[in-house]
Amino acid sequence: MKYFLPFLLITSVHANLQIKSGLWGQKATVFVDGVNMNDQVSKILESIPKAQQQMVKDMMKSQGGGDFLDILSEKKTCLTQKMIDNPEKLAEVEKGCTNKITKKTKSELEMTTECKNGVKGKTSLKANNEKSYAGQFEGTTKDKKAIKVAFVGTFIDSKCK
Repeated sequence: MKYFLPFLLITSVHANLQIKSGLWGQKATVFVDGVNMNDQVSKILESIPKAQQQMVKDMMKSQGGGDFLDILSEKKTCLTQKMIDNPEKLAEVEKGCTNKITKKTKSELEMTTECKNGVKGKTSLKANNEKSYAGQFEGTTKDKKAIKVAFVGTFIDSKCK
């Protein structure tokens, strides 16, 4: 399951959500069944000798746990104006998922998501200004576990690098 789907669901409206296109830094905190996964992954990695940490990270990625490693650091994403104008299309990068926008204003976006693999939930996003946003995804994983992803985005540069 991709925990960064909410990051990709950024924006649109009759008058588009008022954020800038360009390079954005995004951070998230993930809770599964009420457990802070950021803290759990950090504790696991801290308990392993530094020389073995990369081996454990590689093993987690090979077993589909790469998303948990991603949540520990800022993720940089390029948001084009086309993406900002069409959030329904942007969200299609997550194969097998359908999205329905339920609220669109210049400062807010709400969307429901349902995936063939069983993941479903609601994303809420609020633009604080043209250079920052915050939001959350609440739903269930394919294993029917409760998931909540709180995220923030900060504009870095008008040019994607």
